[in-house]
Amino acid sequence: MGLLNNILGTIQTTFSIGKGTDEVGIRTNSGILQGRNNGGSWENILRTSSVFVRNTSTQSISSGVLTKVTFPIEIIDNESEFSNSTYTANKTKTVIVSSSIILSQIRNGGRLELHIYKNGSSLVNVNNFFNTTTGLLVSVPNSDICSSICFPVDLNQGDTIEIYCFHNHGSSRNLSGNQFLAIRHI
Repeated sequence: MGLLNNILGTIQTTFSIGKGTDEVGIRTNSGILQGRNNGGSWENILRTSSVFVRNTSTQSISSGVLTKVTFPIEIIDNESEFSNSTYTANKTKTVIVSSSIILSQIRNGGRLELHIYKNGSSLVNVNNFFNTTTGLLVSVPNSDICSSICFPVDLNQGDTIEIYCFHNHGSSRNLSGNQFLAIRHI
């Protein structure tokens, strides 16, 4: 059965109706179902763009400086849209962007921001303020702090997504090496 699947997976089968710009079609291409409309390019039908990347090493973040978070480990990138810690949309679509970071030992009164950047500018961010006197978010000074963000983003082909963070601890802090970024076409 495995041999038969390997042989059939390389066969391209096409069904089309119409001609030229009025043509619609469906085909299998190396086992992937594809379709096209109005004579356009073939696009995958059942496979959805997904990216899941991580960083398991520490990353130094200077105080008072908005810094790009690096994600050198690609777990999933099924349409080759992720490179150099930047996601680049291969077509117009809406995606869900989700990311989480852990910053080491932020001071009382400190602030941690996590940003989703689209095309080089901050699109949305989460601000976490830490006050041990009131017990807001942190009860122990100099604790490791997690910040997470999840947001839908409309993208055109070629648009980019990056993750940035900021803190005001007063000296450099490290991301713990447990940060991730997930992007899913919806």
